[in-house]
Amino acid sequence: MDKKPKAVALELPRDPFQEKLDKYRAGKLKDAKLKEFILDFVGKEIDLDEKLVQKFLENEIDAEELEDFEPDGSFFYILKAAKEVDADILAIDVPLHEIEEEVAEELTAIEQDHKDNLINKGKDIMVTKKVPSHVMGFAELIHKPFHWFEIVIGHEPADNPFHHPPHCRVCHWGVKYERFFHNFYAWFSERFHSEHDKRVFSVLHKFDKKREEKMAESIDKELTALKKRHSDGNMIVVMHLWHKDRVESILRNEGVEIIDITI
Repeated sequence: MDKKPKAVALELPRDPFQEKLDKYRAGKLKDAKLKEFILDFVGKEIDLDEKLVQKFLENEIDAEELEDFEPDGSFFYILKAAKEVDADILAIDVPLHEIEEEVAEELTAIEQDHKDNLINKGKDIMVTKKVPSHVMGFAELIHKPFHWFEIVIGHEPADNPFHHPPHCRVCHWGVKYERFFHNFYAWFSERFHSEHDKRVFSVLHKFDKKREEKMAESIDKELTALKKRHSDGNMIVVMHLWHKDRVESILRNEGVEIIDITI
């Protein structure tokens, strides 16, 4: 609300979100219908207050009280604020079916007979969030040493997220640390796992990297179009910390000026 950007881009799948976002910005989709759509997409009941943004701006509710609201519904309030400042609203994540062929091409160490099965299994995991035990087990194993480090230095962002700096170096170190091991394990999984189903880790990794490339492309394309319409065209991008640094790196290499991508 303070920066009043010309556009707000969110890590949401273009299909089915962009059509709904266009209607919402044009006033053809009311808050109640948008809320209904978001709840259906999230797949669970969340208490979304249609007047929360207004209450917060008018100091009727303070930051501490925001802890009572589930983070899964946070982008509902971002959409409301974006509409309030008349910003374009963009869904920049790519539908998985649009990149599955490119992902399959990059799985050079997996036999052609097994690619379709693994690609479908990877897509199912990303949609349902039902992560196989061997994938979750590896993620937890890698995370534990860094979590102990966080405890030792007193880094507990989950305890009070509203007092935690959004550009926390420790959080960024944590992502770089975990991504290093994910990169190695994906390479190893693709080439040396004897059980074909366990090679799905490499598929998930490739999907993530391809999504990051496509999101960077979308941001670059939309920002270029925005600057042609507005001399002071600026965009706020909201995405998960896991993807932020790589997307920023791709954009900087393309010569895009970045002040910040919000996490």
